[in-house]
Amino acid sequence: MAVAYPVPIYLPRRRRIISPGEWLRDKIAERGRERDRAILLAGTVHEDGRAVTTNASTYASNSFTPAANDLLIVFAQVTNHSAYDTPSLTSSVGGQTFTLIGRALYASSVHTLSAFVSDQLMTATAQTVTYQAAADNGTGAITWVVAVSGMSRTGASAIRQSAKQENQAASGTPAPVFGATTLLGNPLIGCIANNTNPAGMTPPTGFTELTTDLGYATPTSGGEYCSKDGGDTITTVTWGSTSASTFASMALELDASAAGATADPYPYVGAGYYPTQG
Repeated sequence: MAVAYPVPIYLPRRRRIISPGEWLRDKIAERGRERDRAILLAGTVHEDGRAVTTNASTYASNSFTPAANDLLIVFAQVTNHSAYDTPSLTSSVGGQTFTLIGRALYASSVHTLSAFVSDQLMTATAQTVTYQAAADNGTGAITWVVAVSGMSRTGASAIRQSAKQENQAASGTPAPVFGATTLLGNPLIGCIANNTNPAGMTPPTGFTELTTDLGYATPTSGGEYCSKDGGDTITTVTWGSTSASTFASMALELDASAAGATADPYPYVGAGYYPTQG
């Protein structure tokens, strides 16, 4: 006689609904983990590429050697330089190019402060970078080079946003304002150029002055640059002192996220939309 076995009945698994509060806590924790990874990976390192040059046709930095896969940010302060000129930056290493991020004018628009970003991640090769004015050589320059580790984005995509002040009067406090709040994992870099030798500036709170203030005498000019390796959500980068002379300032927020990263798949927080969990 055959033995009858019960036929198993497979009921569909019940899907558990995640409450909006629980989902939000999970998303905050996930963003925190992403932030921590970014802070560990992306950091600014001063390269000894700064140089002070007067009355030259081109302006080259000192020699420096970045680490492999560093991203370069270069600031150049040039006096008596045409406000309508479009400058370029080149490297002594072939195949390396740079994108001009922006310029800020000061001293009745006769002096300029420019920012560049490398279009490639670097090789560990000794090099110099050279600022070249297209039409007006200027009468002096200071060049600063900073290397950023842990970046995968290059060129304009490596800059989340930039801010600047132009033709600011003496006794003012440099304080460029971003268009959006900075993200916790993104490095911040700032630079100030004025008509004081040396610049005599105190960096913003929490920022590291990457070199002592520099300057030269013909014409009297100076500058300073600084950085913060993430961990901040701000809109204004406010220096810790006033400038004794007319000035321009610039600030950059880098994008430390992975190149090609997708957008948040659940952007509608608080809109009644949240996923289910099996």
